[in-house]
Amino acid sequence: RVNVCPLGAGALAGSSLPLNRERAAELLGFPSMTHNSLDTVSDRDYIVEFVFAASMIALHLSRLAEDWIIYMSVEFGTITIADAFCTSSSMMPQKKNPDMLELIRGKTGSLYGNLIALLTMMKAQPMTYNRDMQEDKKQLFDAADTIEACLEMTAAIVRNTRFNPEKIEQRLEEGYLDATALAEYLVRQGVPFRQAHGVVGKLVAQCEKEELKLAELPLESFQKASKKIKDDVYDCLGSANVVQNYISPGAAGAIQLGDQLAYWKSRLK
Repeated sequence: RVNVCPLGAGALAGSSLPLNRERAAELLGFPSMTHNSLDTVSDRDYIVEFVFAASMIALHLSRLAEDWIIYMSVEFGTITIADAFCTSSSMMPQKKNPDMLELIRGKTGSLYGNLIALLTMMKAQPMTYNRDMQEDKKQLFDAADTIEACLEMTAAIVRNTRFNPEKIEQRLEEGYLDATALAEYLVRQGVPFRQAHGVVGKLVAQCEKEELKLAELPLESFQKASKKIKDDVYDCLGSANVVQNYISPGAAGAIQLGDQLAYWKSRLK
């Protein structure tokens, strides 16, 4: 998008001089030249697109940051981020603040601001060059510097974060996360999903009343809810079985995760 030679396009409609623009582009190492003199001078799409791409990257980094801020909280405690990327509270000595993640989340707003500033600057300009366009440099350079810093910081945080599998496993057994797997089990037995949904909802309500997990219900309770349920139902209950039973491409199972990691390692090597 940017590796094209503008030389010789002229400030407006071209030139009456016998310029060899193709040769100029070749000598300067460009693979091609621009093909419209008006567009050459007035176009800033490549800048807007870059800042949009930076904004989209920031959006995803911000969502990751939000997840990890929650995960490292006392209430969750499923990850531990290295102290180098956190600070203590100015008032509460026991508190560990994920400052770098919060700053990444905050920087996303400034990247959006750069994008909106560029779009607003360009929206009502006549052809071709207008002095307004000198404002593109500020937004472009700031976006480039900001997204580079955010990417470097995110990578450093990821490399220096420890997962706490015991807590993760403990939390996975809460909230009846295997209820959907049970509904899908019924679908495999020929029960329409809308009916399976109702059956599982009643079973979950029973578990809540008796303070049991789905995997702790006796078989007679399952079969009372639906005659389609057999003793193999326990193979789909519990977080470990649920993950193991994921079979669709791109799912959150261990095999699919391995495939995704292999794909990205190949792409990014």
